[in-house]
Amino acid sequence: MIHLIVSITLLVLLSVTIRYYLEEVLFVRFLGFPPSPNLNPYFFVYDNFYFSFPGIFIGMIAYLVAKAFDVEQKNKQLRDHLQQAELNFLKSQLNPHFLYNTLNYMYAIALPISDKLSLAILKLSNTMRYTLTQNKKSLMPLSEEIQFIEDYIKLHAIQFEPAFYHHFSIEGNTDQIVFPPLVLVPFIENAIKHGITNVASTPIEIRLVASSQQLIFEVSNYINQQLKDEVSGIGLANVQRRLEILYPDKHTLLINNDSPLFKIKLTINLQ
Repeated sequence: MIHLIVSITLLVLLSVTIRYYLEEVLFVRFLGFPPSPNLNPYFFVYDNFYFSFPGIFIGMIAYLVAKAFDVEQKNKQLRDHLQQAELNFLKSQLNPHFLYNTLNYMYAIALPISDKLSLAILKLSNTMRYTLTQNKKSLMPLSEEIQFIEDYIKLHAIQFEPAFYHHFSIEGNTDQIVFPPLVLVPFIENAIKHGITNVASTPIEIRLVASSQQLIFEVSNYINQQLKDEVSGIGLANVQRRLEILYPDKHTLLINNDSPLFKIKLTINLQ
């Protein structure tokens, strides 16, 4: 609105200048018009503003109506986008729930056939249930995140059995700590995906130290040079962005990518 008022004022002043130049200079010099006697510049400016006001008023009304129409159109588009996003969200929930229910059915069928197969389906079902329920929460007990991590690791251990080597150590009382869900597991997922897991001398090392004031999480793995993934690093970038939003100025994430060892150390101030 300020820009509009300034623009109109400058336009009127420009029209005053043009009118003065036409009537008092060009017409007098080339057409023989007599100059205005005792021309009062203030009255001249006032006279132009007075007769320009109706046009200015109509122009402002037209501008405001057009602006209101444009805003309404944008609001309608925004409402449509929000509605579509809500529909997409509901659809994204429907498919995982269908898969989760199917896994439970498969577990019941596999139970009398194979203990290993039924256990794998059970762990997969547990991880699916966790991601469906806890992903809606902002905070939860850290012990539940740890249980999810253990199920996630166990699922991969079954897949690569018997050659899957890792160490997971936990220090501190995690029951009294609340923590955002699905923040720690991407680091483990990255280690399993790109690390050497089938050599006993190079296991994946996972260490969690928790207190009421601070959480320290470390993951290290030896890089499997035979595995190349063009989209690697997306999960780590996402979790880094989450940490920036959840713990601004309250966390440090150190990433050491000196081959052959990849190591991360996440420190979060919980106070």
